[in-house]
Amino acid sequence: MRRDVPDGPVAEAVVKPAAAFAERVEHLAMRDAGRDVELLLDAGAPPEGSFALVFGGLESAPERPQTERKAARVALAALASGKPPVDAAVDAVSVLEDDPNRNAGLGSSLRIDGLSVQMDAAVMAEDGRFGAVAAISRVRNPGRVARAVFDTQQRVLTGAGAQLFARSLGFGDFDPVTDQAKSSYRTLLAAELARDGGASSLLPQGWQMWVAASAFMPEAGPSAASPDASADGGAPMQPEVTADGQAPPPPQPAPQKPAPAPVAAPKEQPQPKKPRPADAGHDTVAALVRSEAGGFAGAVSSGGPPLTVPGRVGDVPTPGAALWVGKRGAVAITGPGERIVDLGLARAVYEKLVALRSPKLAAAWGVKQLPAGVAVCVAVMDGRSFAVEPPDAMAWVGSEGDKTVESAKEDPP
Repeated sequence: MRRDVPDGPVAEAVVKPAAAFAERVEHLAMRDAGRDVELLLDAGAPPEGSFALVFGGLESAPERPQTERKAARVALAALASGKPPVDAAVDAVSVLEDDPNRNAGLGSSLRIDGLSVQMDAAVMAEDGRFGAVAAISRVRNPGRVARAVFDTQQRVLTGAGAQLFARSLGFGDFDPVTDQAKSSYRTLLAAELARDGGASSLLPQGWQMWVAASAFMPEAGPSAASPDASADGGAPMQPEVTADGQAPPPPQPAPQKPAPAPVAAPKEQPQPKKPRPADAGHDTVAALVRSEAGGFAGAVSSGGPPLTVPGRVGDVPTPGAALWVGKRGAVAITGPGERIVDLGLARAVYEKLVALRSPKLAAAWGVKQLPAGVAVCVAVMDGRSFAVEPPDAMAWVGSEGDKTVESAKEDPP
């Protein structure tokens, strides 16, 4: 039976209603962002009182916020064209996703297998509506797919299901892996293999022996990576997942062929530098938007930490972790995802904003929730002002038409 010509009860109950839904999703006309985003810039002056705050993630160079400047202009142009705040935020994040020097969309990091790019994205409006995708592959702009989820009864779609959803709505197949990402992967992996414990030290404890006994990094990694075949000379072993979602006990190598232990380099050996441009960002990108009427929305997107495990879901698609929006303002956070999830940090910062009525105090409070020395950056806006703390940790732009404040120039008010 041909899958592209469905028939019978399944088509009547599932396929045809889904196709009808796809035709109603009007905002997908801009899913191929490049050309249409450029047209937005001719929409005229933004409405008075509208505002956009955009950031490029930790380690994006504060002195070079060119991409963030363009994204802020696109957000304000979207508002000028009559779009709602949530669409303006998504349009801005799409600009960041199209920059290979930002860790989202086209600039996403490879996972530790050296083959996978799995991206997270989320959008939220002030009325509490939320949509997200997690560990999605082979799309150009995961933020736009999250925007489509926002219009459904679901809140978060993951992995293959998220990709199938995207295809059903017409998002084309796109491979975001770049030569830059491959080069970065090889250098970072070589550095980790030189550490005590090797690459397996990056993984949850239950996975480490499995990695030592199997081909976790076929072909893509440097020659120091694990063998690319199983102990008996057959095909490379593959991970399994039990019914409760946990990794099974790791397989034991045959007694006569024990898995080689990782070789630690002398501690005085220098570690290779990350081969990324000086203005590259390594963490979540975001856009927060306020409309002329005072409505708020936000969008966040991430390619995940370099060398993380396939299937990992971080703070971006977790409600209240990297993003929270309400009637009093909006919050976006970039930093260590698991810690941000544990704290529900974005929502906690928003509650501080409501209590203190100060974006600056709320953002500073959010930074202090993580231990000293842990890199994190918090962006907050309300109806009067905004704050980025610490202001020198990344590239960011706050724009209100002709009035723009940038990380390259000065601190926000």
